[in-house]
Amino acid sequence: MEKDKKTPITLDNVDEIIDSIPPEQFEKDRKKIEKKMAESRKYWNDKAKNKNRS
Repeated sequence: MEKDKKTPITLDNVDEIIDSIPPEQFEKDRKKIEKKMAESRKYWNDKAKNKNRS
């Protein structure tokens, strides 16, 4: 798969596309998601605490 060419994702080629993604990219993205989820949990926990104080 060429880097500059975008391939439409279909049910027929989804496995091939996923296999072409380097594992390092999954790890990098997973770390970003975990960081965002931690920020979100903290925000909602703080919001809930402030609501209980009111």
